[in-house]
Amino acid sequence: MKKMLFLAITLFLAGGVLYAQTQPLSKKEQRAADRAARKAQREAQKRAAAIHDQLLFEAAVDALKNKSFVLEVDRLEFKRGRMMNVQSNTNFISVDNDRAVIQVAFPFGISGPNGIGGITVEGVPSGVEMSTDKDGTVRLKMMVQGVAVSARVDLLVYPGSNSAVATIFPNFNSNRLTVSGYLYPVGEAHIFKGRSL
Repeated sequence: MKKMLFLAITLFLAGGVLYAQTQPLSKKEQRAADRAARKAQREAQKRAAAIHDQLLFEAAVDALKNKSFVLEVDRLEFKRGRMMNVQSNTNFISVDNDRAVIQVAFPFGISGPNGIGGITVEGVPSGVEMSTDKDGTVRLKMMVQGVAVSARVDLLVYPGSNSAVATIFPNFNSNRLTVSGYLYPVGEAHIFKGRSL
């Protein structure tokens, strides 16, 4: 008897739940449900983007450690604060083992020494030092010495993304250049190298 009563109560409660779920929602309830669904979707997208950015950051840090990276530059800032947006496939700083390349190509449509409107210099990286500050920003310092280049390069990669900024300090003048863009392992970069000096 107790089993039958328990079964009847269970079926009655389950039927009530099913009945409640099949009732159409009011417009107000439907709008609230839609808002909640959109909010959950936005939060899921933000979490996915944060995970993606963190993976890019970790790949960038590994590339720095392996001395096999490319900073694709999309913005130049000159000594006196003048800024210029540029194409990232022709403006870059790269290091691949024992070769460093610094290339700048201006978007003026004129030819330069490298054949693409700027200058390309190659050298040997030395004195490479890498550190991480308390905020998680990764800093790489190096000297690049070659036939047409003698410069110090200070590069920062910010935590949580592969966004990076580098400042180039030529040893033969005070015309420093600050560049910003995104840092990738050499195999994932999309760059076009011009003729070197």
